[in-house]
Amino acid sequence: MIDTLNKIFPEAYYVTRELSVDESMIKFKGRSTIKQYNPMKPIKRGYKLWCIADQNGYILKYSVYQGKNETLEQEFDKYNLGERVVLMLTNPFWKQQRIIMFDNYFTSITLLERLKNEQTLACGTIRNNRKGMPQNLKKDSDIKRGDFDHRFSTSGIVIFKWKDNKVVYLASNYHGNETTTVQRTSKDGSKSNVTCPTLVKDYNAFMGGGLLDIVFVNAYVVYCQIFGQTDVLEVQRSIALGLMAECDPTSKRSICIKRTPPTAPNNRRKKAMSIVKDVRLEVFIGQLSDQKGEGVNYVV
Repeated sequence: MIDTLNKIFPEAYYVTRELSVDESMIKFKGRSTIKQYNPMKPIKRGYKLWCIADQNGYILKYSVYQGKNETLEQEFDKYNLGERVVLMLTNPFWKQQRIIMFDNYFTSITLLERLKNEQTLACGTIRNNRKGMPQNLKKDSDIKRGDFDHRFSTSGIVIFKWKDNKVVYLASNYHGNETTTVQRTSKDGSKSNVTCPTLVKDYNAFMGGGLLDIVFVNAYVVYCQIFGQTDVLEVQRSIALGLMAECDPTSKRSICIKRTPPTAPNNRRKKAMSIVKDVRLEVFIGQLSDQKGEGVNYVV
């Protein structure tokens, strides 16, 4: 089923140029040999997924992590786990001038060099203990907020050391040393512009994407692109009703079923009063006079 979905997803939707690779957890507390535990995630126990998504959150490809002994494509055996995951997920998009973003779990100089050879642009945060990191960057104590230092490798990979609230390391195979500004909010609520490399702004803008329910999220993204923004709960409810009732999926009416608010009960007294049938009534006409002496007929 996973292979079938991975084949259908790219064919059903025209994705953005910028893609991001990340991991996601599906909550599961039962017994399973592939269940993972990560105390740093909001969902600490469950199945770990590797996925690649575009800027709208559309999942293009994913795989379930089966443990440290899992086997991926033999072509990538010489790379570590993070590098193999990125190469496996991005393989269908090589030589298309795509921009791939990932975090410091995946980023390495070796990975950026391989993607550059495959005509694929890539960048991400990187750990300072990765192999090949330059050792002559400025010390943390010598860098103030908004300052940065950088080095270029012989293969064209740039490494930045930039300080915001703390020091951050980033790497890219297509950025230069251009600078820009990002807006930051102080504790007193005031806002200020902080100088940073262009790489920082691009990474913050394009890195993202989450995973709740792959099939539903993809269906919701495509629907909003066609019919406009729609409430998530309405689409989810309508899809469930459509599947249960086997409605026509091409009908917009079957997809957007609006909730009708319950009508308040009408407790107002009716004009026509009912009379109990068991009561015997005698009908007579009596003529009464009001204060002006006019006659009024009453029926009782």
